[in-house]
Amino acid sequence: MIVIEFDNIKIENIKLDGIQNSWQKAIEVSQLLLKKSDDEILNLKIYDRYRPNQKTVYEALESKIKMKSKYLNSLKKQHDTKLSCMFIVLRVGLYHLISRKVYCIIE
Repeated sequence: MIVIEFDNIKIENIKLDGIQNSWQKAIEVSQLLLKKSDDEILNLKIYDRYRPNQKTVYEALESKIKMKSKYLNSLKKQHDTKLSCMFIVLRVGLYHLISRKVYCIIE
């Protein structure tokens, strides 16, 4: 079994100097984010009321990984299927995807 956990950081939660109020500008910026490296995306500052303790995309991703790692043992112990891999996929803006492997066993 492969588990993939998805999450989303909306463009309006990325601090972009006032662009959040303009949908057209948000789309343009989101397209520009496609040209950025993962490291540049991870360093973007965010403000998300559902993630008040996370100030960057990196902190949001790390928090998600830590949270899922807590449940990893219970997933591995399920007897109905065998867990082989677990991934986190984080969408930043409209288009940019960042993924991380949380667990993987190769047989």
